[in-house]
Amino acid sequence: MYHLDLNEINDETLKGLIGNEPEGKRIEYKRELPGKTDEDKAEFLKDITAFANTEGGDIVYGMADVKGVASAFMPIENSRIDGEKLRLHEIHDRWVLPRIPALTIHPVPVKPGKSLIIVRVDQSHIGPHQVIASDSYKFHGRNTAGTYTMEVDELRTKILRQASLPERMSDFRQLRIDLMVNRPEDLPTPIDDERKLVVHYLPEQTFGQIGSVNAALFTNPAYSRKVDDEGAPTHAMMGLSPRANIDGYAFMHGRGDDAIQFYAQVFYDGSVEFADSGALGTSNAEFIDHVVLEDTLFRQYRFARKIFAALEIEGRVAILATVLGARKCTIAPKAPTRLLPFVGHDVSIRRDPAFFNPLLIDDMQTVKSVEALEPLIQQVWRACAYSHAYSYKDGKYIGGNW
Repeated sequence: MYHLDLNEINDETLKGLIGNEPEGKRIEYKRELPGKTDEDKAEFLKDITAFANTEGGDIVYGMADVKGVASAFMPIENSRIDGEKLRLHEIHDRWVLPRIPALTIHPVPVKPGKSLIIVRVDQSHIGPHQVIASDSYKFHGRNTAGTYTMEVDELRTKILRQASLPERMSDFRQLRIDLMVNRPEDLPTPIDDERKLVVHYLPEQTFGQIGSVNAALFTNPAYSRKVDDEGAPTHAMMGLSPRANIDGYAFMHGRGDDAIQFYAQVFYDGSVEFADSGALGTSNAEFIDHVVLEDTLFRQYRFARKIFAALEIEGRVAILATVLGARKCTIAPKAPTRLLPFVGHDVSIRRDPAFFNPLLIDDMQTVKSVEALEPLIQQVWRACAYSHAYSYKDGKYIGGNW
């Protein structure tokens, strides 16, 4: 149920859990809302921090269970809901450090005047979160058997991994760019053109954890078909040739003369690397067609989103874009004649490689590409001396129609 938007959940959804859905890593059933004793508060705090410290999940209040399997509704009077929501938020705010950023209390009507209450806790990226009630000062996690107290080794690993994640992602990008520049034979396939757009999609949930995704999908034809249905993540709009390789799975596209123009590499930790020589124009072009570049970025985003859905990867994703071989280029709004006048100024990108700042997306499945990538596109335009991206107006993408 956690994969559903809360607004999509209704009484039929909850009825479907009865007799079918056992408690597990992402769902817990409670007959009643937490009481007012210290023990009840501690139980609530333990449950919400456990979900936040692992992969997120739902607590369904008002659902009885038999041996962990949902069995019957025990609905809550609607007249109580507002007060209980306030009380639960107050308990969280007082007794959890740091506060959980994504904690939602959502009622679902199941009978006239009565509801079940879903407490949804998303995986947190500022944790681990600690319960400080009753002098416990404990950290909790969640697995298929339920909630448990995190041991020192696991806690140390989580803290160190979280603290070093941005640096390790940056190092990964640098390593991959060095390969493209100095050892292209080590790539999924060399791309001959010097000018390239390279974009990395790095999921925080699995980055650097080899074996954290279902590698069997890489050699499953149904997987490649499912991803290919999204369409090629390149403006060239040609078919893809998928194949397994030492790093995971690659989708490639050529011009028909054995020259590779594009590839998407899916790594064994779920990370995705795009390299595209068509997004920035030919190697001798002075101007970059921003519509082609932006269309390529949007296609890549949708393609990566499809991959993460197929691999069941959720949560925050870092997007790191790099431009190679375009030091003397600048953006042309549809045609060079429409270039804004910068008399006496160099308006080219002026860096090679040009590393753009990382972009963090909390949930790619719910955010559209044109919205998610606006900060990155703004960066690209500003790198070419524009005050802002003219392809956006009043927060809406207008492409070349400005």
